[in-house]
Amino acid sequence: MIGVYHATAISLVSRCCPFALELQERGVPADRSVYQVGIAAHAILEGVSLCTNECNRELTPEEVNVAALGVCERLMSVGRSYDGKGEPPMSPESVFAGQEVALAWLMWNPIQPGGKVELGLGLDGQGQPCDYWKGEGLKVRTILDEVRIIRESDEESSRTVLAVRDYKSAWSTSDEELDTLQRRIQAVAAWRYFGPADVLRLEVANLRLGKVYTREIYREDGLDEQINAWWTHIAATCRALDAQKAIGPRPAAPGRGCLSCQYVGACEHASDFMERAGMHRTPEQRAIAFCVAAAVKEELAEQLRIDADEQPVKIADGEVGYRAKDRQKLKPDAYVDLWGTWSASGGGPDGFAKGLKLTKANAEAVAKLLYPERGQKKDRDAWLAELMEPENVREFGAWPAEEKS
Repeated sequence: MIGVYHATAISLVSRCCPFALELQERGVPADRSVYQVGIAAHAILEGVSLCTNECNRELTPEEVNVAALGVCERLMSVGRSYDGKGEPPMSPESVFAGQEVALAWLMWNPIQPGGKVELGLGLDGQGQPCDYWKGEGLKVRTILDEVRIIRESDEESSRTVLAVRDYKSAWSTSDEELDTLQRRIQAVAAWRYFGPADVLRLEVANLRLGKVYTREIYREDGLDEQINAWWTHIAATCRALDAQKAIGPRPAAPGRGCLSCQYVGACEHASDFMERAGMHRTPEQRAIAFCVAAAVKEELAEQLRIDADEQPVKIADGEVGYRAKDRQKLKPDAYVDLWGTWSASGGGPDGFAKGLKLTKANAEAVAKLLYPERGQKKDRDAWLAELMEPENVREFGAWPAEEKS
């Protein structure tokens, strides 16, 4: 519906370009395969949350597994419904990978009762609450993963906190997600529906890394003014999108945004850059073509991994798919022999550790063995923080523009 924008559509413009929204509005099928694991993880977290609220207590590990499995079976049998539209059943591989992500998160972050989950909220042209589907003057829609109203107190004071959490399954999720326009839409909607409160707490949870990035804004420090300012930016963005559509197809901006665009395979502007690959004469043209080519390659690879799961795909001069490769690995007791030989030659623990070239991942694996209990997560993180130090490395790729101070 032109003139009514979902927060995810605005996010699509921010991440990719306006033409991606154009393709979405045309109803062009999107490549959603890359998002299936995250979709499954979200659905499982929602299912566990609903069961938790129904029982009005924290679920046991067995109950969590039962609830998660029920969601998995539904996703594989009938698929999910999003914004009133049914989606095809998901593959078992995607569903169970999502289950693994969700259960790993829940092991250290059990859900407590009282949260409102997958909540659809609508805002009108003045940023005021209205019906999500057909509200008068409806302008923006958003879905909140979780909202809680929490009463906190200490020896000196008490306060009401409006906590708005967004779950992210991408490895790259960082505290930068707290500053996106999509996040600000969620904040405005939550505040206009459930506020006022003493504190607005924005949370972005990286399901892969088990981290929660948090920002708290206190009402006494100008929270109401901040909400109004954010709505001003949101409204201006909507007016700009309306203006784009009023003069024709939304414009394209091939480049780094192609790397996260699910419409890259259907984009004629991206295809045009691919067809002119040999004609690029400037570094900027080659850089844009690199981003487009990388995006198309990854989109094709996602589908080909499925096509070639049983057997390789034959082509004129070879095949594309999986091949078994022999490689060497250490025997289970090899480390005992390594240490025995090292120490027998007079070597000490420090030299042995340096010779192994231990990595951050090795340290994290050891930390999980030393602090295996759910309640020990803070101790584990604190111990790991003492072991780490920053390192500057040089890596080739396509990066977002650095903000100028």
